[in-house]
Amino acid sequence: MKVQIDICETKEVEQPNGDVESKSSRFYSEVENWDICETTSDVYKAAMREYGRCSSKVYIDNNGKTKSIGWVFQKRVKYEDCKETYLQETWIVPLKSHEVKTIVEYAL
Repeated sequence: MKVQIDICETKEVEQPNGDVESKSSRFYSEVENWDICETTSDVYKAAMREYGRCSSKVYIDNNGKTKSIGWVFQKRVKYEDCKETYLQETWIVPLKSHEVKTIVEYAL
């Protein structure tokens, strides 16, 4: 089954007035083929093992109605170059199909 994976680093930034604000930055986005997963249930279980606890769902707007299309997982991860940690957030969306479209723009 093909799976879209987006991994973000979430940092808490303290503002000058004392408020704490969360900022996310995406550092990985890819569509992968998870051959070991045949159902969306298999994808969910594999993602939970790899990316931590499920904290939310991924939604889209479908003609005025919201539709759940995936899950958001979170886990605390160490930076590679120091002992500090950050909250890693991973969005997993199982796909029925994936098609890459080529857009060509002509200069003249």
